[in-house]
Amino acid sequence: MLSATFRFRNPALLGARMRLYADRLELSGWRLQGRYLRRIALPQILQADAPEEETLLLWLSDGETLRLQVKNALLWRDAIGGFLDRGRSRGT
Repeated sequence: MLSATFRFRNPALLGARMRLYADRLELSGWRLQGRYLRRIALPQILQADAPEEETLLLWLSDGETLRLQVKNALLWRDAIGGFLDRGRSRGT
């Protein structure tokens, strides 16, 4: 499992944390309305890129693109890309 703090604009979150598991990426934190939790199954991630040192872009199968501010974005890109490559080689 890989874990780090992150930021994105909408929704603005306090105590934001992202965690990479073998089958999903979880984004969590707190907003004015209460707890925020989003689980993204890895097969929903089509591509991961790190155009800047602290910017991670994720393209999702529903057409959404997530722009996350996270330290070591290259490490995250490579970790997610490794999961994606293994999934493709198994035909999932």
